[in-house]
Amino acid sequence: MIEPLFKGTESEKFAAMFILENSTPSEFSETILASIAVWDKDSRIRTEAIKILEKKGESIFTRQALSRIKNMGATKTERDAAVHAHKEVKNRLEETLTSSLALARTYYQNKLYQSAADEFNKIEELLLEVQIDKGELELAKVNYKLKDYMSAARHYIKATKNIP
Repeated sequence: MIEPLFKGTESEKFAAMFILENSTPSEFSETILASIAVWDKDSRIRTEAIKILEKKGESIFTRQALSRIKNMGATKTERDAAVHAHKEVKNRLEETLTSSLALARTYYQNKLYQSAADEFNKIEELLLEVQIDKGELELAKVNYKLKDYMSAARHYIKATKNIP
C-alpha cells in the first residue's frame, strides 16, 4: 500500500489514502499522510491528505506538518486548509487533554493510583506542549516505569497543577 502512495497514479494515491483514512488510526498512517500533505507533487493529493489529517490527525508529526503547510504551503488553498485543519486538531487535542486530566485527577482522589498514572501516561505527549513543571513530569515518568504508581500519580498531579 505504501508504494502507490508515493509512486502511483493519482487514482492509486487517492485509493491508498482512502484506505489509510478508514483504517485503524495509528501514528504510522498519520506520518505517511503528513508526509504526503507536505511533499507530494500534486496539489490535489496534498490537499486531500490535509483534509484527512483534519479528521483523524493527533500526533506531533501531524501538528508539525500542518504548521509547516500553514506557513509555507505551495498554494493558498493548501495553506487555508492547513489553518483550518490545525485548529480542528488543536481543539480535539484540548478536549482530550481536559477530559483525560479530569479522569486522572478523579482516579487520584479515589486512591486509584495505577489508573491515574496510566491516564496521565496516555496524554504525556500533550502535557509536554502545555505549561507544566517539566521536572515533576520527569519524576512521574521515572516512577511510572518503576511501577510506583502512587508516586507517579502524585508527580503527575504536581506537574499539571496549573492546568485548569
